[in-house]
Amino acid sequence: MTRAKRRLIGKVNPDTGEIVPTDERNKKSRTPAPGDTDYKKMYEKLLKKYEAQETLIKELSTNN
Repeated sequence: MTRAKRRLIGKVNPDTGEIVPTDERNKKSRTPAPGDTDYKKMYEKLLKKYEAQETLIKELSTNN
């Protein structure tokens, strides 16, 4: 007995009627490949973010 094969390609946007992809094709842009990670750059980026948050916390605590 044969069965129909189905594949989800996305959802229909009710406003425009376009199909918005919802499968693994969008995940490629969000997550880097396992061998492409540069941990030094990631660390430096997080360190800058941390320093900016610390200065913001100090500013907010002195204003109160």
